[in-house]
Amino acid sequence: MRTLLLAAALLAMPAQAADFMLLVQEAPAELAKRTDQGPAGAAYWQGFVTAGGTLAQAGALKGGGALEPTSAPGASGLILGGYFIISASNLAAARDFAARIAPQVRGGRIDVIAHAPTKTGM
Repeated sequence: MRTLLLAAALLAMPAQAADFMLLVQEAPAELAKRTDQGPAGAAYWQGFVTAGGTLAQAGALKGGGALEPTSAPGASGLILGGYFIISASNLAAARDFAARIAPQVRGGRIDVIAHAPTKTGM
C-alpha cells in the first residue's frame, strides 16, 4: 500500500524543468541586416525581440544574446548568430519552443541543445 501511495505521489508531482540552448544559425545575408539602419535592419532586430517575448510570455526564457560571428559559414552555409537559454519540461517541449520562434528568426535554423548536468557547480 505504501508503495502505491508513493508512486501516486511521484506521478502527481510536476516534471522538473531542464535548461536548453536554442542556437540560432543564420544565413550571411540575414546577419548583414544587423548593421542596416533602414527597415530591413529594424525588421531583423524586431524578429528577435518578438521571439524573446514569445519565450518570456511562456515563462521559458532564462537568457540569450546575439553573437559576433568570428568564423566563415559552415558546410550548411549558416553561421551561429545568437542563442536563447530556456527552461522546458523535456526535449520535445524545447523543440516546440524552437518551432514557435522560428518564423521570427528567419533565414536559417534553430538547433536545440540540452544542458548536461555538471558536478563542478558551473
